[in-house]
Amino acid sequence: MILHDRELLRTFPVVDFASLVPDRPIWSSSVLSDMAPVVINRDSGRVFYDMCAHRKAAILNGASQDRARLRCPYHGWTFGEDDSCPNGVLSPVDHVPLGGLTLLTADAARLDPDEMEDLVAVFDQFRWADIKPLARRTYSVPSHWSYWVENFLECYHCSFNHPQLCTVENHIAASSGGNFSALGDFYNAAGRELASMGAHRPLTTDWDPDSAVPAFIDFNTLVKEHGAATQSGEPLGPPIAFNQHSHVFYYGAVGPFFHFSLYSDHLFLTNFHPIGPSETRIDCCWMAHKNSTSTEDEAIWLWENTMLQDIELVTRLHVGRSRFPQESPVFLDSEEQSASFHEWIKGLPKGDISTDR
Repeated sequence: MILHDRELLRTFPVVDFASLVPDRPIWSSSVLSDMAPVVINRDSGRVFYDMCAHRKAAILNGASQDRARLRCPYHGWTFGEDDSCPNGVLSPVDHVPLGGLTLLTADAARLDPDEMEDLVAVFDQFRWADIKPLARRTYSVPSHWSYWVENFLECYHCSFNHPQLCTVENHIAASSGGNFSALGDFYNAAGRELASMGAHRPLTTDWDPDSAVPAFIDFNTLVKEHGAATQSGEPLGPPIAFNQHSHVFYYGAVGPFFHFSLYSDHLFLTNFHPIGPSETRIDCCWMAHKNSTSTEDEAIWLWENTMLQDIELVTRLHVGRSRFPQESPVFLDSEEQSASFHEWIKGLPKGDISTDR
């Protein structure tokens, strides 16, 4: 059986999707990576566990409110401006800004400041005041969370399983056609395009197995003939970075649970939530310019299809490794990110997470 300790999982950041909603109430509800409920104040940015200091009852219980002060419905005690009630204070939760996003974590000190600095430089290039949520999707998957991370960190499987990605991203299109020599050319072209726009070129491009909470960001190019990561090839709206549409896109992760792909016209953000040894919840959010007139179907085309294809693959990973726990996976040179993740998860403190690998 796969076991994981919630206290450790809770330290791995996820993005607060509730705070992305325009004109949201003063208090809204969100969750940490292990689905522990939290409440967030719109005006101050303060985040607390959704738990009364008295009898530990949930206060909002997934709801929201436009009153300035929280009031526990159990005994009617109200929390003041100092976040206290007659019997105690609310328990705060760490939160870390990343561009216009808020990362929620039980322990922000575990994040590597050098790795995060590289990500902040990229996320700060986007005009967050002009960006709005365009679509949301949630998937419930019968597999352990670690298999999802391992799958997301390598593209060796993409050319065989993701036809939509093959039409959109240059490095995957080249791999599907066997043109591996072109991969370096695409990467170098992406670097030159970033330089020509004065955009940030990331340095932290690999998953570091020695980091407590690895964070990385890399980049590549879209297929030139396609123009955008959409079925039509047309952007989802005005540019939200670089002041122009670009074929360069960024992708990466902060810890095992928050993954992202950042395009000049839209963002794709993903949270993984471990529900149990054989269940993972995946929350996805697509964001674009506030003046975008694109439909949800146009926005989700690439990653909705990719997620559904990956659900089939990751379920097979879970079934195979659950049946043969004594067998260790083999990683090729092209799967080095997944191999690094495998080393990282094996290095977690004993008793925190054990996998059936």
